[in-house]
Amino acid sequence: MTTPRSITSAAITRLKPGETLRDRECPGLLINANENGLCSWRYLRKMRDGRIFKKTFGSTATFSIIEAREWARGFNAIIERGGDPGEIVAQQATADADELARLAMTVRVAWDLYISALEREGNHVPKTLEMKRCRFGKDVLPAIGDKPLSDVEHDDLWQIIEAKKDAGFASASNHLVPDIKVFFKWCITYGRTATGLRRNPAVDLIKLSRDRSRRRTFNLMELRLFVRALAATDDAFAKRLFSLLLLSGQRIGNVLRAKPIQWSGELDAWEIERTKNDEPNVVPLSSWGRALFDGGNAAWVFPSARGNGPRLGHIVVLYRELRTRMQAIAPEGYEVKHWTPHDLRRVIRTHMARLRVRREIAERVIAHKPEGVEAIYDRYEYLDEKREALNLWETELIRIATEEGVADFLDIPAMPAGLSEERLAA
Repeated sequence: MTTPRSITSAAITRLKPGETLRDRECPGLLINANENGLCSWRYLRKMRDGRIFKKTFGSTATFSIIEAREWARGFNAIIERGGDPGEIVAQQATADADELARLAMTVRVAWDLYISALEREGNHVPKTLEMKRCRFGKDVLPAIGDKPLSDVEHDDLWQIIEAKKDAGFASASNHLVPDIKVFFKWCITYGRTATGLRRNPAVDLIKLSRDRSRRRTFNLMELRLFVRALAATDDAFAKRLFSLLLLSGQRIGNVLRAKPIQWSGELDAWEIERTKNDEPNVVPLSSWGRALFDGGNAAWVFPSARGNGPRLGHIVVLYRELRTRMQAIAPEGYEVKHWTPHDLRRVIRTHMARLRVRREIAERVIAHKPEGVEAIYDRYEYLDEKREALNLWETELIRIATEEGVADFLDIPAMPAGLSEERLAA
């Protein structure tokens, strides 16, 4: 049996192994010396319902008498109000674990979960994932990567966007906005269980600068220069790639990753399963485009040198060389302005308008998604109409190549006798 007495430092040093000392000043507080002589703080007291509550606090080497009494008085207050300290301890343990988990779920950890989920889904082309990693790795993670995800505020994100814009990269700051918004939206929807996020700090984030829409296309003279430059290049890959880009009007990612297996014999067309707007597209190429599509190997239309995948690199060098060729043969004093492969989509769209192709057909050729009510109710694929439009466009390009005297250098397949004149004269 232990006798209550005031616990002091001297009393603690006099404790022998196995002895227990009850504190007179704080009911329920005890100090116990084990067989090795080490002393630890304990709490033992009967609750109002008759049950005994006991708890070990820690060693006397770690906690002082003042700290132990404060700890015990907290339990006393709960018991005197008729409560159960055990429940409070369990609740606090849960809260502490939740807080540790919250602190551990940083923006960087959530980002890794997000990008891994996108990779598993396989719905994004590698270039898209690469750009997301680049933007977050350069601007977002260095700023808030180690911050708990739930602590991120709207102002934190604004500062990132503003810093990018103030550094002179207005367009890049605009690109950051949708990446950040999509990431946080994922965190509170698909990633809600894993990240624990319940509040979206990016919901009101907007672009700080107006996007300047690209308007680059080729006028008729530049189209002729392009066809001549294409015919003059010695790079067979460049000739095939840019010919197919010009003939099809498709995005370069879809063209570079095209596979012969995507050609549908039933539809006599190239079936693209997924475009940038998450919709499929059917491209009924005519004879020249079809021949270019067949020019790869069994797996890829544009195989890499090793043949184990598509060829994706060094495209910038190729179209810059084509622009240089265009400039070299341009009339004196005429400047051929910068263009990119994506601008070729605008070229085909512009010249289809010149050729009187109906707007809704030309838009569907280049895989622009209809909007509003039309997108909901008009489910017709316009396959025959697109075939007619692409045939008209190919005929126009053959006519230009023929007039420029370079048709023989563009790998244009021979047309049946009598059809050539008919097509060109149509």
